[in-house]
Amino acid sequence: MADLIGKAVRITAKGFDIERKKLFRGTTWLALLTRDGRDNVFHRLRLYTAGFIPRSNNFKTGFYIEIATLDDLKLDILKLTHFALEGQCYAVSDGDIYPPSGDRFTWMIYGSFVKDTYALEP
Repeated sequence: MADLIGKAVRITAKGFDIERKKLFRGTTWLALLTRDGRDNVFHRLRLYTAGFIPRSNNFKTGFYIEIATLDDLKLDILKLTHFALEGQCYAVSDGDIYPPSGDRFTWMIYGSFVKDTYALEP
């Protein structure tokens, strides 16, 4: 069963990459971030250059990221406060993170645009 789920996740990730290339030119990246309230600095939890797609949804905040991964994100999700897509930051609301469930093999993380930016270190 684990092999079947792994294959489904890899196929979904590949589909996201094909779809994302229609939206963005070149390599795109997604960073899962936490913000330390004391120094107001973002710290990167994870970086993805494949296996994700931004989507719009009018029901919630209007925007979310869908990630197809076999990574165990449970501990990172507990710390997650923001994500950055190509440097533009989005705040994550409590309760707006949905783990894989049933026949959906992806994480869904809803975000609201904030005026901050995040740059990848060289």
